[in-house]
Amino acid sequence: MKDVVNLSRIGQVIKVERLNQHLSQHDLANILKVNQSTVSRIENGDTTISLEHYEKALCYFDMFLNENNKDLEKELYAMYQSLDDYDMDKTREIYQKVSHYDKLNMDEFYIKKLMQACFDLSKNNIILFNQNIEKLKDIECIFNPFEQYIFLVLKGYYYHIKRDFLQAEDLFRNAYKLKDELNLDDSHLQYIMTLNQIVLRRYRLAELSILDLLDQYKKKHHQDKVVITKGLLAFIYYFDANYKQTIDILKNCFLSQEVFTKFPYLKIQYNSFIGASYLALKEYEKAIPFFKENIELEETNQYLCFYYAYILYCLKKTNQLSLFNIYKKELKKKEIYKIKINQIFLQAFMDDKKIIDFERLFHSFHHLYQAIFQYHDYYLHTKLIFILIKDKLWKRRKYLIYKQMNEVILRIRTGGYGSEI
Repeated sequence: MKDVVNLSRIGQVIKVERLNQHLSQHDLANILKVNQSTVSRIENGDTTISLEHYEKALCYFDMFLNENNKDLEKELYAMYQSLDDYDMDKTREIYQKVSHYDKLNMDEFYIKKLMQACFDLSKNNIILFNQNIEKLKDIECIFNPFEQYIFLVLKGYYYHIKRDFLQAEDLFRNAYKLKDELNLDDSHLQYIMTLNQIVLRRYRLAELSILDLLDQYKKKHHQDKVVITKGLLAFIYYFDANYKQTIDILKNCFLSQEVFTKFPYLKIQYNSFIGASYLALKEYEKAIPFFKENIELEETNQYLCFYYAYILYCLKKTNQLSLFNIYKKELKKKEIYKIKINQIFLQAFMDDKKIIDFERLFHSFHHLYQAIFQYHDYYLHTKLIFILIKDKLWKRRKYLIYKQMNEVILRIRTGGYGSEI
């Protein structure tokens, strides 16, 4: 029979799962055919309740007390390593294998949940990833040290995605301490910590960390990781308004074409930063090819309306009005243009007589701000939109709009709105 500590642990798990499924104690009591007071005592780990009742409650939530036939911790480690190696095929293979496992004990059940979160992160399925982490937050005390380490890293990702960068930093630091205690070699943690430092504007610290990572990857001949980590270095220079170095680094990355064949999203992301850098430098002609290529590379992309906005802006700035009209006509046939909020945003750039229609743009800015918390690169685009219009806003004495937009950009950067989303 389980001892008091284990029954208390089991009771906590039952309570968390009941709440996750939006069941009251009364609901669960009816399902288990027991009194509500029995459910309450089970959740409190009461040792006078028979083990059979605990087993029955666990069974309802697809957990089994005496099962122990899956080495899921080894699979969890392999999946986490595949994330570090950017080996999406390996991640998928492991996930498909464990997704068929059933009759798991309590520990295995939650290891499988951790693996689900890893898989969702690898697929960039942020909504499902967030939902998984939210459910696991109430149960993390049952994890052993290695599982706790993985969960700290994933929870750090969760707060990073939510733009609560200071909370993410605390979690990454705790994970780093645990990593040293467990004697783990994990460059993946160093990478995401560095990314978090960049958005906290700790550029010099992040730069030193990136140079250390690049040294590690070059010694191990990890060309994929070298190119991806150079991208981080370029992002530092972009956010530090050093646009020429951003362009030089990312153009150098394009020499490793095999990496972009393997990770096509990188091509789109790096094009975005190069184009954004040229826009910030007011070199509009040079920016056009990068946004044009992004439009051609991905027809159905949540950032597609931005690429059209930028290319229309650049064509007007360079007096290429015939090409401007071609793109405008093409845009009106696109699915993205049928979405009302996209229409309002894009129409701010489609006026033949105005470079930007400020009233339309500001009307859509609230939507841009909300989308920042759903899609990672929206921050880049929202910041760039502000760069394009801030001088005009100031010259036209639109001080209130200027102040509001600037405040949103700064708060998003420091995670000030994270807890509200």
